[in-house]
Amino acid sequence: MKVYRSREGKLFGVCQGLADATGYSVRYIRIATVLVAFFTVGWALAAYIAAAIFLPVKRPEGYESKGFKENFEDLREDAEEFVKREYSDLKKAGAEAGEARKERKTEAKKDSKIDPEKA
Repeated sequence: MKVYRSREGKLFGVCQGLADATGYSVRYIRIATVLVAFFTVGWALAAYIAAAIFLPVKRPEGYESKGFKENFEDLREDAEEFVKREYSDLKKAGAEAGEARKERKTEAKKDSKIDPEKA
């Protein structure tokens, strides 16, 4: 049985990690921790703090099945897709703004010409 700190825990994840490792409810582990801390005049609190410092944090599921390189490649591909999508959206918005600017210029030229019949 290997004990880790959990990222889903309340304070430091020590009780959640113990509950995951033992199979007991985290509620019972927390109650037992408070009672033991009360009856040992704080020694259990010192042990809890030491566990929070020295126990490793459990990695997310699927993290250990892949190597660092594969995880990095997945992240890089996701980032590239995001940048390409945002760039195309910006490019499209820029083209639409350019067309609107051209239309405003042509309308302004039409309005600025002096009408020969009125002159």
